[in-house]
Amino acid sequence: MNIFGMGGAELVLIIVIMLVVAGPKRMIRWMYILGQWVGRFRVMWSQAVDVMEKEMRDAGMDVNLPRDIPNRGNLNQWANQLVKPYADELEQEFNEVAKPVREIMKDTNAIMKDADDAVKESTKGMGAWTAQNGAGKSSEQSLSQLKTSENTTNTNKNDSTQSAGFGAWSNPQTPAQQIQKPQQASDEA
Repeated sequence: MNIFGMGGAELVLIIVIMLVVAGPKRMIRWMYILGQWVGRFRVMWSQAVDVMEKEMRDAGMDVNLPRDIPNRGNLNQWANQLVKPYADELEQEFNEVAKPVREIMKDTNAIMKDADDAVKESTKGMGAWTAQNGAGKSSEQSLSQLKTSENTTNTNKNDSTQSAGFGAWSNPQTPAQQIQKPQQASDEA
């Protein structure tokens, strides 16, 4: 049983609360008034559906609106029926696009697996060689060596631009370097 989206247990709870609050005499009167309003609402609903269907037919659209008072279940079914043709078309288009992509991904995964296997094969014999030549350094040591070599290269570049006579504009300095130069000049004097 589903009335206005409420189940049987919820309706019983509402009726019990109404009995406690209003009492049996007033509750009978309220139920009578509620029944009248539900009847009026049903009549208004059917009239509104008739008017909307007539207007849609005049506009050239063939749409059948629900005659029952809508609840969650009816609305979901109606929405699914309206969307289903469009959803089927979209699903077909998606499958047409997704199929080649899936095949490419499958081929790519196979190539990556082959490449990974080849790398593992090529590095099997390198374990003894790296231990003998000291090439098995940690990544942190390699990174620190790389940074020092970059700093040395940058310093050499700066020296070459100064010796070429391009002036201060070709060798920008940090504020710390600008502070150190005047101090070095005062120390030499």
